[in-house]
Amino acid sequence: MNRWDGYRNPVGFDNDVTALEEMLLHKDHPQQMFISILGESGVGKRTLARAVYHKVEGEFNTSFRYHGTPDSTTEDLLKEVYESVEDECPSEGNADCGEPVEDIDIADRIRCLLSNKKYLLVLGGIYSKTMLNCLKACLPDDNNGSRVLLILDIEDEEVAWYANTMNKEGFNGIHLLTRLDEERSGKLFCSSVLRKEQYDEEGNMKKYNKTVYNITGGYPLAIRLLAGLLRFKEKPGQWEAVLQQLMSESEMRTTIESVFWASFEDIPNDLKSCFLYFAGFSKDTSLYAETLVQMWIAEGFIKPQKGKTMEELGHSYLNELVLRCLIQSKMRKIGSIKRVRVHKRLHGFLHSEAREAGFIEVHDMHDMFVPPSARRISFMSFGGRYTTFTNKFPKLRSFICWVEEQDWSNDTEGGVNKKLCHDLKFLLGSKFLRVISVWGLRIQKLPDEIGDMIHLRYLCVDSMDLKKLPSSIKRLLNLQTLDIRGTQVEEIHRSFWKIKTLRHVLADNLTLPEFIMEELDELQTLHGVKPAGETEWNQHDCPLHKMSKVRSLELHGIKQDKHGAALESALVKMQLLGCLTLEGDELPLCVFTARSLRYLQRITLYGNVKWPEVNLNLHTVRPNLIVVKLSNIDEVPQHIRDELNLEVKTEDQAAPLVKGAPW
Repeated sequence: MNRWDGYRNPVGFDNDVTALEEMLLHKDHPQQMFISILGESGVGKRTLARAVYHKVEGEFNTSFRYHGTPDSTTEDLLKEVYESVEDECPSEGNADCGEPVEDIDIADRIRCLLSNKKYLLVLGGIYSKTMLNCLKACLPDDNNGSRVLLILDIEDEEVAWYANTMNKEGFNGIHLLTRLDEERSGKLFCSSVLRKEQYDEEGNMKKYNKTVYNITGGYPLAIRLLAGLLRFKEKPGQWEAVLQQLMSESEMRTTIESVFWASFEDIPNDLKSCFLYFAGFSKDTSLYAETLVQMWIAEGFIKPQKGKTMEELGHSYLNELVLRCLIQSKMRKIGSIKRVRVHKRLHGFLHSEAREAGFIEVHDMHDMFVPPSARRISFMSFGGRYTTFTNKFPKLRSFICWVEEQDWSNDTEGGVNKKLCHDLKFLLGSKFLRVISVWGLRIQKLPDEIGDMIHLRYLCVDSMDLKKLPSSIKRLLNLQTLDIRGTQVEEIHRSFWKIKTLRHVLADNLTLPEFIMEELDELQTLHGVKPAGETEWNQHDCPLHKMSKVRSLELHGIKQDKHGAALESALVKMQLLGCLTLEGDELPLCVFTARSLRYLQRITLYGNVKWPEVNLNLHTVRPNLIVVKLSNIDEVPQHIRDELNLEVKTEDQAAPLVKGAPW
């Protein structure tokens, strides 16, 4: 079940779901309609929007959801709409409106793709009438019942009323979402604290209704926070103590604020550092769970425990934060957390605590003074400008930079204007640096001295201008994660593969060496790699033989005559492998038959598979297999399709690999 902070049929919102469903499917109004969910922050607008979306999406030809960040521009919105619509309409993805694609405005592209389609767009982050006008100009109105559902905070009420003027006269498209009453507050609290989808009156829970309502004021966000706090308390003694304390504090702080601080103070100390790390990222931004856990491990927040990997411990930390309702999660079909975020109402409290505690310095292009004593710096900019830091930061442990630089018009002919590029040399004085995470900057090269950062554990650079890594990277003997997705790096110094601490290597098109001398016992993730050129792999000594503990592998460029036998012999030794993606001319059948690969949960194959003429008996050999993605499902024999009986997808349905995105 995919959820951020509630169920698809959230408790307490039944009447609201019904009302919005009627508005969206109103057959008497075939004209394009703008409908708004309007309400205070924390009142459950997104929960309601998701519930309605899942209920009515089947009534539309194409539908999608997007929630922009507070920094989002009109261009960001239109780009997201276009890319999402293009994904929904792959057969018409190259609609050219009769003109060369490069000459077509993005608004015209959207209009072409949605023409004659009944669409549903669920959008948040539209903060002005100007942005709304630009959106409307992109959308065709073919009198087929198309709808745009806006999620708006109460301070954007003017936008909601303006959107309403775009509708047919006499149609009210504003749904005001109010706080829950005492009875519905009690139902939501009961279902949340007991972790049951349906309200359960057992256990005499009704006696808490009035107290819960008085403490939370009927805010669903505050109710879930309170439920998350009490999940970790003994009932009834500790429950009564917590509730009594919150009742006494209700006059000192706002409703949501008082419950948040009680929840925050209850977090174990190790977990507090992990939670405070969210303050380093922009409000309303979701992060991949794996990325966040890797950064926590690099920082040293995760304390080793016998019998568990650091990653398993990190995900248990995430699970506890989710159970406490301090973060919202989106789940994978295999049951693990995929992405996480902090509710924007809580992000302000979290940012305030992180700043006051000196945990992290968060800045944007308008606020550039950073004290030299800073231990962590986060720089977020979506305005297209980045100012280079001039200070040295001798105590710095983490540098996180997430920007969007869009004004590249001054590129020199045949290359990149070096004045527009950044070199990160200001970090060279930070000898204690553990984390470097840079997305969106124009970086042509990393400083040669990066190899002197001996404490560096996490290095992520996302820049299409970066084509080469310095050879000194081989000296980063504590490096755990190298993430160079989004770059053009294809080669890396052979000695890099001698780093015994490597846990995660993520790339797009990185060449593996012909052989690796030492066993990489810690390596768990190897993505976006390929064999070297026309080199033939040794069946008994190919590079994958030194990576037997890998749990997630993405390998492309496989040629059966050069790599097939070696690949098969290496795969059967990867007994911990859970996720596997292979691309090549012919792929080994051992992916489905090798009895050693019992942990496999997800398989993605791009290429031909020599299927057997008999059944595979997958239920016995692959007891954990949940998702199979194939490039051409038509080539799969019927008896194999029946045997798979899983969520089988074609290549077009495979989701792209991205690091983080708004909801």
